[in-house]
Amino acid sequence: MVAPQATTPAIIRADFITTIKAIAPSHPQHRDKPWRYCENPQDVASGLRIRKFHLLCMPGERDPEGFFGEGETWMFRMNVITSYGDLDAEADDSIVTRDAVDLSHAFIRRQEPVLPGLEYVRYLGFESEVQQTDEIDAVGQLVGFHLFEVHYHEAALGF
Repeated sequence: MVAPQATTPAIIRADFITTIKAIAPSHPQHRDKPWRYCENPQDVASGLRIRKFHLLCMPGERDPEGFFGEGETWMFRMNVITSYGDLDAEADDSIVTRDAVDLSHAFIRRQEPVLPGLEYVRYLGFESEVQQTDEIDAVGQLVGFHLFEVHYHEAALGF
């Protein structure tokens, strides 16, 4: 058995951006709308395109029950800020749920040994808000956060 390796939130974030962009959406409608990364989180809400996203990682904290070899297990919360455009409410629920499954499965497949140091990822839910656009018809745009808890191995810095 190979001992766990350490990683960092920056490495995980970069890997997850690439992973999300590679997801083939599984929802029966809107499969032709791929995930598109936005460098700036404010750009996610511009326009009516669905599946524009930005990853926002919160500061990490030590997992009180997590130790491995010469290091510790840490965790951080990650928001996948996502635009769902002007989809109607019934379609929103269905697509958001299917995207949550797609994201969860993609992240699970990245766990160690694929991404050394990534222990596990847990889906926590979806929070949303409707933003009004400046257009004459005042179309509401659903922008939300797929919330995840990411556990990873952090190297010990000597005690």
